[in-house]
Amino acid sequence: MSVLDKNISLNSPDEEEKTLRPKKLDDYIGQEDIKEMLEVFIKASIKRDESLENYLSSTALTGVDRTTEREREVTELYNKWLGPTLGKLTDNERAEIAGKLRDDPDYEDALISSLKQSRLAAFSNYTNPELTY
Repeated sequence: MSVLDKNISLNSPDEEEKTLRPKKLDDYIGQEDIKEMLEVFIKASIKRDESLENYLSSTALTGVDRTTEREREVTELYNKWLGPTLGKLTDNERAEIAGKLRDDPDYEDALISSLKQSRLAAFSNYTNPELTY
């Protein structure tokens, strides 16, 4: 029986996505070592009665704290150079830029330069690129 043979009535892409996403770790296919690790973390966070995110950040796993710190740094840079209105980012944009900052130490200078230019382009009356919010 193919998917087309089933009479599934879906009203929105969100509903369709919910039907496709695994609901339990056992529903994931492959990557057994990752599933085992996730299961350990989930059980530990439940035992400690704290969210999985808080538990993972408290364990100081390699990369978790660095990425979180870099995401905060990206938010601060955008707010500093573009202000609270123009400095808004989606979570995906923030994560992508944070990854670049984490992996390339020279990227921060290029990002700041780009933010300064963006602000000057948005506010043509300002001519000093060093002004911050």
